This record gives sequence, structure tokens and C-alpha cells, in this order.
Amino acid sequence: IDVGAFSSKVVLCDDDLKIVGTSVIKNRLNIIKASEEAVQKALDDAKINISEISKIVSTGYGRMNVEIADTSITEITCHGLGAYYLYPKAITVVDIGGQDNKIIQLNSTGKRISFKMNRKCAAGTGAFLDEIAARLELPVSELNNLAAQSTKNLAFGSYCTVFTSTEMLTMVNAGEKIEDIIRGVYISLANHVSAMAVIEGDVVMTGGVAAYNPVFVKIFEQQIKKTVSVHKYAHHAGALGAALYASEKFTELESKNENSL
Repeated sequence: IDVGAFSSKVVLCDDDLKIVGTSVIKNRLNIIKASEEAVQKALDDAKINISEISKIVSTGYGRMNVEIADTSITEITCHGLGAYYLYPKAITVVDIGGQDNKIIQLNSTGKRISFKMNRKCAAGTGAFLDEIAARLELPVSELNNLAAQSTKNLAFGSYCTVFTSTEMLTMVNAGEKIEDIIRGVYISLANHVSAMAVIEGDVVMTGGVAAYNPVFVKIFEQQIKKTVSVHKYAHHAGALGAALYASEKFTELESKNENSL
């Protein structure tokens, strides 16, 4: 179970580590209720009962609030495990979450080499896009489709959410198209994330921003001059890592990673 700042994700794996059930639920104002709903939805997806689950591991922003969890573990470890399961090779994982960004380097055996995390402000996170959507009075789900219609690259002078919002309103008043403004926001987000660290090797993106904003992913590829892989389970990478952590087959690998955290 990955209880993030904005949503709760659940992944169920069988004894062979095959994914048999998944879910995503928006947290709204109650992360405990949302995580419980996410668990039930994943159980329904897998067509099994909670009594058939042998172990539950929680991760994410609200991991300590998951009462049914047997244990909890850091997001860094879980996102690394989940990404390596999806791409079993040396990779750099770029995760854009609701309230933070993570860049994790893994070697060819899945051992973590390094990581960097940004939690200083909302800029460059999913919260940044939510704020922009709110200011434009749009559902955040519409941003990608609008950005895809853009034919112009607008430049924002600041990474700060507050200043970007101010600049954005100035652009609206100046007659700039909404789709061009949203693309400009994506460019600002890509610049912010790529400035966190030198991104080397094969790049994998995880998290909801990557999963639901392919236009942003293309812009990020142009920024770092690399092809970026986004798996269909990109939004579930943390929850997948937690499920893998619960398996004895991953005990040795996670111990090495946790000791290097």
C-alpha cells in the first residue's frame, strides 16, 4: 500500500510475484479511509478476500496511518524495488509525486547507488500541477490534452508555485492561449526536475505525473536528451515495491538497499 499525499495506491502480488490486483483512490480529506477503500478495490480486482493476504507492507507519506499493515518502509526503497521489477537492469528512476520528487540510481542487480529527494516546496511536484489547474479553473485531468494542442513554448521565469501562478495570470490577461500556458508550465516542471541531479543511463519515470501526462514526459525527454520509459504501472511503482518487500525473495536485496539509505 502506497499512501501518497494525494492518492492511495495498492498492488497485490501472488506467490510468484505476479501482479494480480491494483487500485488507485484519491485521498481527499481522509487518507485512512482512502487507503481502506483502495485495499478493497484491489481485492475486488483480484477477486480475493483480505483473509487470503499473507502480508501487508505500507509506504508513502501516510504509511504510518495504515493500521492493517504488518510493517512500513521508506518510499525510496519501495520505488527502487518497484521500478527494478518493471525494468530489471541498471536504471535511473525519476519519480514525481504529489509532494516530492525522487531521483534514484540503481545498478544492474537492483542495488541502490544513490538517490536525491526534494521536499522543500511544491514546485516540480504533482501539487504544482494541481495548483495550476485550480488557478485556471480546470480539472487537472484536462491539462495534458490541452498541452497537446499547443504550438508555442512559453517561458516562465520562476520555479516557485506562487510566482508561476502570478506569471500565468499575467499571460492570460495578455491574451496567451491556455494550451500554450499549460505547455509552458510543463516546461518549467521539466526544468525544475532535471536540475535536481545529473540524469544518466536508462531513465524510467514513475508516479502519477508521468502516468497521466505524456506531453510532459516528451518535454522532459527533450530537456534531458534521453528516451524515458513509462510503464503502465508507473503510478503503482511504490505500492508494487511494498508488495515485493513483503516477499522473502526480495529480503536480501532490500536489506542491502535499506542499509545504504
